Amino acid sequence: MRTAPPFELPPDVRQTFRRATRLEWWSLLFMCSCVPVVYLTLGQSQAMRAVLIQDVLGIIPSAAFLITARIRWRKPTQRFPYGYQRSVAIGFLTSAVSLVGLGALILFEALRTLAMREHPTVGVVELFGRQLWLGWLMFPALIYCLIGEYTFGQLKQPYALALHDKTLASDARMNRADWMTGVAAILGIIGLAAGWWWADALTAAIIAVEVLHDGWANLEQVIADLLDEVPTKAHEHECADWAEKLVARVRQLDWVRDADVRLREEGHIFTGEVYVVPRTTEELPRRNAELQRLARELDWRFHDLALVAVERLSS
Repeated sequence: MRTAPPFELPPDVRQTFRRATRLEWWSLLFMCSCVPVVYLTLGQSQAMRAVLIQDVLGIIPSAAFLITARIRWRKPTQRFPYGYQRSVAIGFLTSAVSLVGLGALILFEALRTLAMREHPTVGVVELFGRQLWLGWLMFPALIYCLIGEYTFGQLKQPYALALHDKTLASDARMNRADWMTGVAAILGIIGLAAGWWWADALTAAIIAVEVLHDGWANLEQVIADLLDEVPTKAHEHECADWAEKLVARVRQLDWVRDADVRLREEGHIFTGEVYVVPRTTEELPRRNAELQRLARELDWRFHDLALVAVERLSS
């Protein structure tokens, strides 16, 4: 069986990818450090439990990026003739399903607590020989986490755009949700300190809604990718002008009377068919090589496009 040609990143993009990989390693280590920090100040707070769950889930996108970074560039084989670019969707799908499931669980528990009017018990700890309300320790733990999450989220966005990496873009959005969750949890703890028993459960419900929103958005995105949706921008779910640019460039070729394309997205790259009404059918193998070269010059994401000569383009 014929396999697709291996995909090679341009040198500048390869360097950007390496920087993004190093950033994700630092992000993964930081998110792993947040889990014990939050766990040690957990108490009986539902808001803190929701933060802990979201921090654990926040590890998944970084881990998925780093795992697929070692898989997606492997050469196509007889068993996988199209390569391994779709491995990105596996981690993306796992993260989305986890977010939806656990977000629903957190929301159910928070609403049940509000309905039953259960008053949370935060408790006290002994520190340096003194009794200290655990809520005061929650503040520095949350501040530590949200500062790092905000910083990493901001740093990842430019790399997600430059690499057209939706896993990285999803990770940046999740970091944004994480630090906003931390702010919400701080407000909930302040409410508990003021004697508002419902503040903790209400904050947990708000966090759960944010978790569900992220999970559902990611689930919609990965399902659309698996259904071969047209290529969309990494940072927002909207189509770009890649197809229009490619069609315009192909129509400029002297041997082309008319042209159209059908593109799909596979990880970082765009594949598909270029339909051409040729002025002549001579030297089509050379024309195919010319098409691959000009598409690559137009955008490094185009890869292994199929040249299809047709008598006319259907409307």
